[in-house]
Amino acid sequence: MIDLVKEREELIKKHLAGASGIEIVNGYTQVVDKFIKEQWERLIPKTVVDEVAIIAIGGYGRKEMSFYSDADLLILHVEKPSAILKDAIVHFVQSLWDNKLKLDHSFRTIEECLQIAKSDFFAFMAMLTPRFLGGNHALFDQLIQKLNKYLIIPHRQQILKNIWERREKRHQHYNQHAYLLEPHIKEGSGGLRDIHTLRWATIVAFGQEELPVFSPKEKEQLGEALDFLWRVRNHLHYLSKRENDELSFVYQEKIAHFLGFKDSPRIKAVENFMRAFFTHTFEVKHITRLFFNYIWEEQKSSFFFYQRKILAPGIDLCDGQIRVDNKEVFLKQPALLIKVYTWAANLDASFSFNTQILLSKAVEELKGYLSEDIGVRDAFLEFLNTQKDILPFLEDMTYQGLFCAIFPEWHNILHLPQHNLYHIYTVDLHAFHTVEEVKRLRQGKYKDKYPIFTKVAQTCDDLDTLLLAALFHDFGKGIGPPHEETGANETEKILKRWRFPQKICENIIWLIRHHLLLSHIAQRRDIGEEKIIIDTAQIVGDTNRLKMLYVLTFADAKATGPRAFTDWKMTLITELFLKLERVLEKGEFSQADIWTMLQEIKEALILRLSQQYSQKEAEHLFEVLPHRYLLGTSLEDILFHLKLVHKLNGEPLVLHWEGTSQPQYYKVTIATWDAPGLFAKMAGVLSLEGFNIVNAQAHTWKNKIALDTFWVSTKSERERMPQKWKNVEERLYQAIKGEIDLEKLLEAKYYISEVFMKRGLPQVETEIKLDNETSDFYTIVEVYTADRPALLFKLAQCLFKLELNIHIAKISTRLDQVVDVFYIEEKGGGKVRSPQRISLIKYTLKTILKEEKQ
Repeated sequence: MIDLVKEREELIKKHLAGASGIEIVNGYTQVVDKFIKEQWERLIPKTVVDEVAIIAIGGYGRKEMSFYSDADLLILHVEKPSAILKDAIVHFVQSLWDNKLKLDHSFRTIEECLQIAKSDFFAFMAMLTPRFLGGNHALFDQLIQKLNKYLIIPHRQQILKNIWERREKRHQHYNQHAYLLEPHIKEGSGGLRDIHTLRWATIVAFGQEELPVFSPKEKEQLGEALDFLWRVRNHLHYLSKRENDELSFVYQEKIAHFLGFKDSPRIKAVENFMRAFFTHTFEVKHITRLFFNYIWEEQKSSFFFYQRKILAPGIDLCDGQIRVDNKEVFLKQPALLIKVYTWAANLDASFSFNTQILLSKAVEELKGYLSEDIGVRDAFLEFLNTQKDILPFLEDMTYQGLFCAIFPEWHNILHLPQHNLYHIYTVDLHAFHTVEEVKRLRQGKYKDKYPIFTKVAQTCDDLDTLLLAALFHDFGKGIGPPHEETGANETEKILKRWRFPQKICENIIWLIRHHLLLSHIAQRRDIGEEKIIIDTAQIVGDTNRLKMLYVLTFADAKATGPRAFTDWKMTLITELFLKLERVLEKGEFSQADIWTMLQEIKEALILRLSQQYSQKEAEHLFEVLPHRYLLGTSLEDILFHLKLVHKLNGEPLVLHWEGTSQPQYYKVTIATWDAPGLFAKMAGVLSLEGFNIVNAQAHTWKNKIALDTFWVSTKSERERMPQKWKNVEERLYQAIKGEIDLEKLLEAKYYISEVFMKRGLPQVETEIKLDNETSDFYTIVEVYTADRPALLFKLAQCLFKLELNIHIAKISTRLDQVVDVFYIEEKGGGKVRSPQRISLIKYTLKTILKEEKQ
C-alpha cells in the first residue's frame, strides 16, 4: 500500500534538489491518484461500482497538489444508492483520513451537483476541471453533459461576467496595503487564481482548456509564471509544514535563498526574488485582462451596428473602444502610441483586443527610436497632464513595453520592491501613484482636510516640472545610494535627450535631489531654531521651488503608504513650509540680528506681563528664560508656560494636557524642578501608560525649572483620557521621587510583546550619527534602529548615564524602523567636542541597542 507521508517526503527531496514547480504538483497529484484508486479497489465492492463515480475536482482536478493541499473529491452517485454503497463509502473516506490525506469531499447526485453549481460559484468552478478516477464512467460523462446543457450553454455570458466580476472584487480586496507587502500567492492580483480564472473562462467560452488567442510569447509568460508560483508555493508549504499561501516577511528571505537569488551591488537577494515575483504576477494580471477583452468583443454584435467617431486617420472610437486599423498607423506617427492613451483616459474608453496587439507589435519595432522622439515627448507631457486618472494606463504602457521604450532607464526600477513595511508599492508603481497624487491635490480632492497643500498646489505654475519630478524622484533606487543624487543624475540624461529648456531641467533635477529635504528637516531638526530655517531657505533658494517641493513632499508621502503619510507629519511639514516661505519672501539669507529679536520679544512680553507684575518682576521673569527658548517659542506659549510654572508653588510637578486637531493625538506640557535623568523618566512613564511619543521638547530655565512638552498618540478612547492622564501624573510623581523602578516596570510590561520579532520583519541595521554643524547651540545625535517598546526611554536613560542633557527629542517612526534625534549638550554646558567622547557615545548607544535586539 502507498505510504502518503513517505511519498511526500520523497517529493520534498526532489523539490529541494531543484525540481520544477509543475513537476512537483503533478507528481504529488499522481501519488494521491494512486493512493485513492488503491483504496477504492480495496474497499468498494464490485457489485456497487456502477452506482458511483469518484471524480477529482478543483485544484486536485487541475493536478495542482502541493505538499499540504486538500484533495477535492466528488463522490457522484445514482439517485438511490444502495445501503452497501453508502456503508462502503463511509469506510473508504475514513481510510483516506486515517492515512493522513487532507480530504475535502462531497457525496452528491447529478441533480444535486447542478443545484449547488447554481448557488455556489466556487463549487461550480471546481466542477469545470474534473478528472475521472474510478467507478462508472458513464455517470461522469452525464455530469459533464448536463453541466454544459443546463448551465454553461444557456448562461455562458452571465457565467463569464460573474467570473470577471469576482476577479475584480478579489483584486480589490488583495490590493489592500497588507497584501501588497506580503502577497497572497493564490488569491492575490496576478496570482494562481488569475490563471485559474483564465482556464475557467476558456472552458466556458470555448469549450476547451487550450487558450485560443495568445501569441507564443504570452503563452510562454504564463507557463513561466505558473511554474515560478508553484515553486514558491511548494517551498512555502515545506517551510510552514501546512497549507499556506501568504508570502509573509518571515518566509520571503528563506525562499529567496532557496531559489538561488543573490545580493547584487544595489539590491538585496530578497528584493531580487520579490521583483521576479511581482514581474510574473504583473504579466499574469494583464494577460488575464487582455483575454477577457477578447471574450467581450466576441460576444458583441457586429462592428457596423455602432456609431464611429474618427480620432485620427486609421483610429476610431466605437462602442467605448479605441480601434486601430493596422500597426502602420503607429509606425508612421510614433506619437500616436501615446495619444491613444490620452484619448482613452479623456473619453473613458478602452482599447480593442486587436488594438492592444498592434500596440505591442509597433512598440517592438519602434523601441529603438521612441526615447529621442520630440513628438513622443510632447504627447507624453500631454498625457501626463490629463485631468483623468491615468494609473491604469500607465500600468498598461508598462505591460506593452511602451514605458521602457520611451525611458530605457526605467528598467532599473521596473517591478523593484523595497523590503520594508514603509513602502507598499514597487518603485515604479510608487512613481505612478506620486504623479497621480500631485494631480489629485491640484484638483482639490483634499481641499477640506489639507487646505494649505491644496492652495499651494493650485498656484504652482510649472506643472510639467512638478509632474516629471514626481515621476522620476525615486529613479536612483535602482542604481544605488544616495538615491536622490543618482536619480537626479540619471534623470538629467533623459531631460537632455528630450531637449528641455535649461531652467526646467535645473528645477526638475533640484526637486529630485532634494525631495526628502522638507520631510527630514521637519521630523529630525528643531525648526524653532533660526539657523535651521535660514540654512534650509538657502538650500531652497526661491518660493517657486519651495512650493513645488512642498507639493512633491505631500504626494511622495501619500503614495508611499499610510505609515509614511500621517497628519502629524503633514502638520510639521506645513509649519516648516510657512517659516521658509516667510524667510524667502523677505529675502533674509543671513543670520538674523539675534539681539534685536530678543529685545523685541522682551518688549512684547513685558507689555503683556505688566497687567500682573511690576516692571522689575516682569524683567526678572524674562531674564530666567533661555535665549533659545525665547527665539523658538511663540509669545502666547511663553505666557501659558509662565502660568503653568506659577502653579508649581511648592508642588513637585504640574501637568497640562490637551487634544490636537488630529484624533488620538495629544500635547502634554509638564513643569517641574530639574533633576538628573528627568527627561528619561517622563518618556518612560508615558511609555508605561501606553502612549506613543511622536515629538518632544525639553527646556531648562535659568532658575532650574524644567519645562518639557511631549506630543503623543494613543489608541485609547477620548472619554478615558482624563483618568489616563491622572495615572501619568501619579506615576511621574513616583518616578521623580524614586519610588518606582521604571526599567523593571517597562521590562515586565513589554516582556511578552514580541510582535516585532514574531512576524519576521525585515532587518533594520542600527546606525548612530553625531552632528556638530547644523545647530548653533547643541550636538545632534541621530539614532536609526529597529523600533521596539519604550525605545525613547532606553535611549534617554543611556544619554543621562553618559552625563548628557537632552533639550529636544524628535521621533520619526515607521513600523519597522525608528529615527530618534536628540539635541544634547554636556552636563556642564556646550557641545560634545572631544573625538573620544563622540566615539564613546556611539559605542554605548550601539551596545544597548544590540543587547535589546538579543
